[in-house]
Amino acid sequence: MSTASAGEAVVVAFRGRPDTRFFGKQTNGIPTGNQAHRLSDGGLLVLTEAKSADRTG
Repeated sequence: MSTASAGEAVVVAFRGRPDTRFFGKQTNGIPTGNQAHRLSDGGLLVLTEAKSADRTG
């Protein structure tokens, strides 16, 4: 029922463009660009290593 992750990247891509309108509910703010790192004890650490920015930064 809401937009998250990669769908939010589409919102960022269009933000700041002329004649672009947004409507409906806000996005979830769930990060994307996650990277898994295997730890020496066999565990797995997943970190968000990417940051989205619109055309104004």
